[in-house]
Amino acid sequence: MLSIPLLLVGCQAPERAVGPTTEDVPIADYEAFVDNALTVLREHDLQPEVIDRSIGLIRSEPTTSKQWFEFWRGDAPGGYQTLESSLHTIRRTVTVTVAAPETSSVSDGRYAVGVEVQKERFSQAQRQVTTTSGAIGVYSRRLPARSGLLPGQSNDVWVSLGRDVLLERRLLARLIERGPVTSGAPGR
Repeated sequence: MLSIPLLLVGCQAPERAVGPTTEDVPIADYEAFVDNALTVLREHDLQPEVIDRSIGLIRSEPTTSKQWFEFWRGDAPGGYQTLESSLHTIRRTVTVTVAAPETSSVSDGRYAVGVEVQKERFSQAQRQVTTTSGAIGVYSRRLPARSGLLPGQSNDVWVSLGRDVLLERRLLARLIERGPVTSGAPGR
């Protein structure tokens, strides 16, 4: 009886994003830092889609988040996120930016490292079942949708759920832990 409240403690909704998740990080070797950032993303099952070293931009492919039984994946931290992605089809897209902050010069080796994680839920049109035998194809596009679309047409969309602050903070901490390279010359 006592175990149920203990299980629910880890399933609280995360806090809302207030501002950007950024931090000034000393980077002596810019190229090595970007390589380490790519490694951190891959460790969290987030495959890079866009890598532009000249402007300091890394964007991952939209990745469907882990389910409750995929304990080896690290892209949905916390009980709430895991439960959410187990009940709905959730995907996350991560953007990492590495830019010289305006308050300091590039020569001192400090860069503003930012992480933004966009979370989206898949929304599929509700299918209209008109016969008992039609229920077999309820998850196919053969049945008409209630929105008036004909069979074969789709209004399936990804609905934005905002930012995933918990994953942003976790990725930024991993980048700082693994990334600030202290050997080599500063600069891009």
